[in-house]
Amino acid sequence: MPPKDSIANTFLVSFILCVVCSLVVSSAAVFLKPLQKKNKELDQQRNILAAAGLTATRGDEEIIAKNMKAAEIESLFESRITKMLLDIESGDYVEVTEANASFDPRKAAKKDDENTDVTGSFD
Repeated sequence: MPPKDSIANTFLVSFILCVVCSLVVSSAAVFLKPLQKKNKELDQQRNILAAAGLTATRGDEEIIAKNMKAAEIESLFESRITKMLLDIESGDYVEVTEANASFDPRKAAKKDDENTDVTGSFD
């Protein structure tokens, strides 16, 4: 066995420490991914409720979206907000289905074939 203060022993300890730390960090990232996704969705719902000016009541108190608990946000969002998609060509709302429910406007904006010029007046 090499002496404790050798270069090989220093590299061995450093390598083991790096492996252990990387396992801890990757495990945390994997296990927390569903929680992060849920919190992202909850934050989006909170922002939509705040932008719409919707409030909830807790007892006799009326509370705004930024002060609501997760369960209050989810129930208010489900009861008051309806997801709708607009067909730009016809101007009509289309039904939200499994196929179009995952539509991401940010990704579509980057694709030239999915962009439509909507400048002008709408009647």
